[in-house]
Amino acid sequence: MSARSSLNFPSPLTQVPINTAASGQTVLVQGVAGKQIKVFRLKFLVNGATNISILDGTATTLDGPLDFSANTGMILDFTTIDMPPWYTTSAGNSLIINSTSAVQIGGNLDYLQS
Repeated sequence: MSARSSLNFPSPLTQVPINTAASGQTVLVQGVAGKQIKVFRLKFLVNGATNISILDGTATTLDGPLDFSANTGMILDFTTIDMPPWYTTSAGNSLIINSTSAVQIGGNLDYLQS
């Protein structure tokens, strides 16, 4: 049994990769009518200077713009099992990452859609 499964994280968490090199908006998790996306873990690295924003749909900023230099990134991890999600979208909206520069961004996120 992994350490992660022994902590009884909300089920079912889904993990998706982050892999984009485009500037502008990239959908990380597609919205579903009537459901919110709740992000419990996020990590990514950028290979060039850029500003990153995390969006609730195409117009509402949840975080950012965050200024990153080349070869830096961000990790948002669990601190306790009962902590709230780092980000929560409005019902039906997609979770989107926006990069101001066309640089490689790689990582993953764990989320619950409910």
